[in-house]
Amino acid sequence: MTTEVNRWVYQRLTAALSAVPPLPAVPVFDVARPGQALPYVQISRVVAARQDRLTDLSRRWLVVLSVWSAYSGQAECLRIMGRIRTALHRRRGDLADDSGNLSGRVVRCTVLTEATSPEPDGLTYMGQVSLEILTEQL
Repeated sequence: MTTEVNRWVYQRLTAALSAVPPLPAVPVFDVARPGQALPYVQISRVVAARQDRLTDLSRRWLVVLSVWSAYSGQAECLRIMGRIRTALHRRRGDLADDSGNLSGRVVRCTVLTEATSPEPDGLTYMGQVSLEILTEQL
């Protein structure tokens, strides 16, 4: 179900981060290529834990998103992170397998933390958004 959760996050982020002034479109990657133009968002980490000890149908996912920006200061990271929060916080949805068949549902997605920090180069900022996603398999 990892693929389905990644796909759900990716699709919601891609729609939310399409070009809407004042921000240009912000691409979303599972793995960004070296030298990728900034800004972009990367799905950096996905951890799954069984939610219900009696069945294997419920899972709790921790997903970490990284926001990369070359904007002077935190403003661009914060704007992008705000759009991420709007797209994902307290959202639900269906999960589909590789063939497009319904395989489960997102019961709840919660933004747990948001943080920004300058990188050692002094030119790049990184934001991180951590999500808790509760899913049920059908």
